[in-house]
Amino acid sequence: MSLINNATNIYFNGNLIDKIYLNDNIAWAPTPTPSTTPSITPSISISVTPSVTPSISVSITPTVTPSVSISSTPSTTPSISISSTPSVTPSVSVSVTPSISVSIIPSINISNTPSVSKTPSVSITPSRTPSVSVTPSKTVTPTLTPSTSPDTDSIRAQLTSAQKITYDAAAVGDWIKVTSTQYNNIVNNVIGATKKGNSDVQINTREVLTSFTNTWIAFGSTGVPSFQINNGEYVIAMITEAWNQSGGTSQLAYTTAFTGSVVANIGGTAGPSSGGNRDYFIRKAPTDTATETRYPVLTMSVSPNAVSNWPGFRSTNNGATWLSASNNQIAKIQIITTSTKSW
Repeated sequence: MSLINNATNIYFNGNLIDKIYLNDNIAWAPTPTPSTTPSITPSISISVTPSVTPSISVSITPTVTPSVSISSTPSTTPSISISSTPSVTPSVSVSVTPSISVSIIPSINISNTPSVSKTPSVSITPSRTPSVSVTPSKTVTPTLTPSTSPDTDSIRAQLTSAQKITYDAAAVGDWIKVTSTQYNNIVNNVIGATKKGNSDVQINTREVLTSFTNTWIAFGSTGVPSFQINNGEYVIAMITEAWNQSGGTSQLAYTTAFTGSVVANIGGTAGPSSGGNRDYFIRKAPTDTATETRYPVLTMSVSPNAVSNWPGFRSTNNGATWLSASNNQIAKIQIITTSTKSW
């Protein structure tokens, strides 16, 4: 405190808060009103999970009661003592109202596949063994009729529904008249099917030529057969052609020596001829595979159409004598053989 112009300054905490004027040795000092504003910064950390919106209310009421004591004696330096100890009692009120939103989507996977394996064991012991005697009143002997299955007969499989009826009714090895379509199906679909005899060009060419009627005809020149049936082969189809008569028949056979005696027929007679057109025949499930090299021979009940530059021989006494065909032309013929039995 300093005295200036009969005035005394009053400080509180280093700050001038008032002046005291001395008059007639009486010191008058107003009651100082200190300005005390304590600084309080509360730190509150609240972590709420899930979503929490806290509401915080803080109320602080400081209580300050300063104590001032002045002692002044005239012509002396007044002594002023100020004691101020603020008493601050903060009051803090915290109100937290959490807002919690919980969304739960349960995922449940239950796999329960019971596996039960149990084999019961049952033992039965009969208390009595029955005796049964059966005397049949009639003896039945079943009759089995074999039939050709279309699933296993590759020859039958090439036929139309109507042709299959004829095929099923025929005897094994018989000739059945078909069309060029079924004939070519045999070539294309039966395993190992091979054409022998006239070429397709010769077969498809009709010449104004005739050959011998009701005689055996062998195909080839002296000592050289045009074609043969090899050991292990079946004959399954053939083409013949009559000159101009319908209703005739054809018979295929073989010799075991070229221009030798006729040994046996290959199937029965084939017909009827259609006069001036090629006739196509297939055999039903033949079983007579060749057991040696065989040479085909043919006889027709009508005059066959001939092929030029196709040499051959004829015999009127079942192959005992063979005569060379005149003009180097002989009957048209083509056969199909296979060594694989697929029927």
